[in-house]
Amino acid sequence: MEKFIKVGSISKDHIDPSIFCVLTAPSKQPNIPLADLLIFGERWDVAADTFRPAYYHRNSASEFMGLVYGGYKARKDRFQPVSWEEFKAATEAELKPGRILEGTLVFMFETSMMLSITDYAINRSREHRPEIWEGLKGHFLDHLDEINKDLELAGRPALVVTREE
Repeated sequence: MEKFIKVGSISKDHIDPSIFCVLTAPSKQPNIPLADLLIFGERWDVAADTFRPAYYHRNSASEFMGLVYGGYKARKDRFQPVSWEEFKAATEAELKPGRILEGTLVFMFETSMMLSITDYAINRSREHRPEIWEGLKGHFLDHLDEINKDLELAGRPALVVTREE
């Protein structure tokens, strides 16, 4: 896995984890894999004008991650959900090119299937602490003017939002 060459367009926006895919099991549905195995290792992180934390990306897969060796510094709490403070720090961080995951190998298994939680996960794993999300604030509407300009350029209708006081 250490010899896997990672390739991707990383000039703008967060890269989709699929560029790290090592093995895919196809499903019966076209273009929807049953399962993927991905690996994350040493690489350059150079994207500009974006939000870099690996744990924020869009897809509809169920994901499980594990550490093969090293230290996964993208998460301070060893794979627990992030807090408002970590989100805020990431949005305000200087975006300069740098090496990440040096001396580290992480794997991810993701599937398009619905999964259930085992008795062990519910009753014996770490306690979920929903209070870590209390300070989280949405910022999508802060950029509505910019979004609507992009939509207009693409010939799409503007988003209209009714704000409740």
